[in-house]
Amino acid sequence: MKNQKRVLLLFAAILVNVANLFGQTADYYKQKTQECITNNDCDNAQIMYDSYKDLSKQTDAELEAAIKKCIDGKITTVVQPVQTVVETFIEINPYRLTFNEKGGDEKTIIVTANVPWIFSYKPDWIKAIIALDSTAVKISCEPNLIQEVRKDSIIIKGGNREKTVYIEQSPVVKPILTEQSVESPSNTIDDKIKVKKEKSVRYHLQYAGSLVSPIGFAFGISKNHLGGYLSIKTDLASLSSVNSTSSYDAIAYADLNTPKYIHDSFIAGFLYGISHNRMWLYTGIGSGTYKELYHLSNYESADYYESYGETTLEVEAGAKIVLFRGLTLSAGYNLLFSKQLFGDVQFGIGWIF
Repeated sequence: MKNQKRVLLLFAAILVNVANLFGQTADYYKQKTQECITNNDCDNAQIMYDSYKDLSKQTDAELEAAIKKCIDGKITTVVQPVQTVVETFIEINPYRLTFNEKGGDEKTIIVTANVPWIFSYKPDWIKAIIALDSTAVKISCEPNLIQEVRKDSIIIKGGNREKTVYIEQSPVVKPILTEQSVESPSNTIDDKIKVKKEKSVRYHLQYAGSLVSPIGFAFGISKNHLGGYLSIKTDLASLSSVNSTSSYDAIAYADLNTPKYIHDSFIAGFLYGISHNRMWLYTGIGSGTYKELYHLSNYESADYYESYGETTLEVEAGAKIVLFRGLTLSAGYNLLFSKQLFGDVQFGIGWIF
């Protein structure tokens, strides 16, 4: 009896284990089916589900719907290729450079770009050398020989992008010369050359007479090539005693010779230097007076008698040349506008210092 009871217990345990084995296997395939659906592995999901049905001898409506949805979605979904668009860019640093008038020192521009680039514009007086790896540009300038600031730019182009480097160069500085001895290469006394500075402010002193008014004086002051002056002219007869009586005033006698004249003037005007101030032009305006002098033929010993002169507008113009060491010679012409138009040739010698 005991042996029969032991056999029955053993058989019952085997049946329980077999039942548990079949139950666990069906759950395993159900779990795998769910994993395949989650991973969008529709084909293996169907296989795992078929194994589940064989072992469990039952169906699962939710799994079947999920598998169908997975298969339908895989068939209808079209995978579009992803196009990656890379934006072109060019960056420079710095974007502005300044050079002195010599322009020899090189300066570097750093270029950062994701495309090949070139110079689309570069003036001749700017020199630019591109580094081998195209990450930098060394820039220099030719000497600036003019007395004006020189400005231009370099344009760097790559793809559809452009960047501009602005270049500015100082003007040449005019040398300030003082009076000194400059020795030639031979270094001898005979080869020394006197170089004199052109002063910014200069003074003009001049004897300025004319045919009618031999006594005259002019003084001027100028800076660079512009200036002004004052001129005074008179006649010797104006400085001496001349008889003047109302009885003979302005009387013309048929037997008189051509009357003499007295000319006085006071004129202010402008100076303008040309050809490196080796020649000066002048023009002025002011007041002038012409007086006629008459001599009575019946009185040989009598002096000349003057009429009342009319003071009116007078203009003058002329030029003077600087010869050497500031010595000047000048010539010009005066016009006095009254009832009668009077003219007078003027001349002068002077000094600029």
